[in-house]
Amino acid sequence: GGCTCRADVSSDGQVNGRDIRGFVQCATAGGAGCDCADLTSDSSVTAADIGPFVAALLSGACAP
Repeated sequence: GGCTCRADVSSDGQVNGRDIRGFVQCATAGGAGCDCADLTSDSSVTAADIGPFVAALLSGACAP
């Protein structure tokens, strides 16, 4: 995918509160631009991505 910083769903170069809305949108409806929300690298955004996303939010860093 086209993601350079996993968990940076808003693509602003930072992992922060601005990524939450996009993550929820990807988890509930999918769509384009969800590469950075797929933290488990299984080609879909599911409940399994929530834990890694929250960890990245709390650390303020891209998910590994």
